[in-house]
Amino acid sequence: MLAACVFVAVTLSLASAQRTTADYENCKTLGESRMQVAWTVRRDAQMIDFLLCGCAQDESQNIDVDDDVYMAFGLSESPMRTVMQGADVTVAWVNRMSEANAVDYHISGYIQCVAGAGACPDTLDLRGGCTNDVFDISGSRVDTKQCVAFSRNFSTSDDTCDLPIDPDNEEQYIVWAVGGLGNTAYKHFARASGTDEPIHLGRSPVNSCSTPLVCPDCPPFSAIEMDVRDQNATFLINIGPNALERGYMSIAGQPGWGNSIYINGTLIPRLRVVRGNTYTFICETGNSPDVLLPGGGNYHPFYITDSRVGGRLNSGNDRETVYAGFDDTDAPLGIGPYCEYKDSGASMIALDNCGSFQDYLGGLNKEACRTDDPPGVFTWTPDESTPDLVYYQCATHSSFGYEISVEDSAAVALTGSLSLLAIMLSATLLML
Repeated sequence: MLAACVFVAVTLSLASAQRTTADYENCKTLGESRMQVAWTVRRDAQMIDFLLCGCAQDESQNIDVDDDVYMAFGLSESPMRTVMQGADVTVAWVNRMSEANAVDYHISGYIQCVAGAGACPDTLDLRGGCTNDVFDISGSRVDTKQCVAFSRNFSTSDDTCDLPIDPDNEEQYIVWAVGGLGNTAYKHFARASGTDEPIHLGRSPVNSCSTPLVCPDCPPFSAIEMDVRDQNATFLINIGPNALERGYMSIAGQPGWGNSIYINGTLIPRLRVVRGNTYTFICETGNSPDVLLPGGGNYHPFYITDSRVGGRLNSGNDRETVYAGFDDTDAPLGIGPYCEYKDSGASMIALDNCGSFQDYLGGLNKEACRTDDPPGVFTWTPDESTPDLVYYQCATHSSFGYEISVEDSAAVALTGSLSLLAIMLSATLLML
């Protein structure tokens, strides 16, 4: 069993003098004013000074996360377009103790960092020998805005994970992202540059960041409840975007992975079920474990567990109890063709402009399944041994699902109430 990578911040500094984008020769706004990158090229020292500024999590929200929102910026490996896989990026954030962090990452695949593959710090790369090559780190955080300054040489001694910076390349394609940051394991990038827009780092100085950052104070989404206590029900399981801090992070109260589980077209609903009823799960969540290798990530076996975070195939949690989704040989049942919901312009407008949860869900596009394979199907009948609260999760990635409330049927509850009443009446009679 592969162990999930646990990351310890290797570079910290207390916030020093606050730097702003005006302190740098160049600045560019990314993502409709959600993030800004400023830089100054120092040719004499063969290095570039960077400043990333973006939104931080509102501390009033009930989210179980220490170092909440990261900003990432770096180079695409492709000389022709923006490509996440193979990218060399710096992930930066300021935590709630005002410590600035910047970490050198290599993106070998669009998955969580598992055994050195996926979105991993260079120091954890499975090939070994990669190093953290960002330095001179400082930063500040004020309310919901954060800025982190760091430097990097044009070239480093790390030829495995780092890409050389050529300030004279007029068409250097970049990768950038923002997203939720977990306490113990880093998640894949939740929002990346969607346009193949090159950048010329060594251009004549142009500071185009006159427009301030936009950190909308939108209300979080609330979980949608699916109450199926009065019937045997069937659920269609897919994968889709987690709606960032308004979605999974707010609903589940913990950082997500960028994608989440969708049930009957709804992002992580809370299910209410009854002991004794039988529930059917039709799973279109990917069926090829090979995508766990670098370059993949579309393999999300659906299962039911007592773990709030899931990911049993990679978590190393030997104390987790599984209630459904695996057969007697421990093979996953909740797999099938990969059918995914995707963000669209309409869904992102709803997300960023304080639209409703229904506006967001209605704006998503469901892609055709990747293969014609039949979906995976399994049933689950909760019984008296099933706890009152369990979770549906992905078996290969943590923090994908949400809660299932398990209750007794009305008949069972009534029988229990009558039994209690009879006991109370008997005790009263004995006292007379």
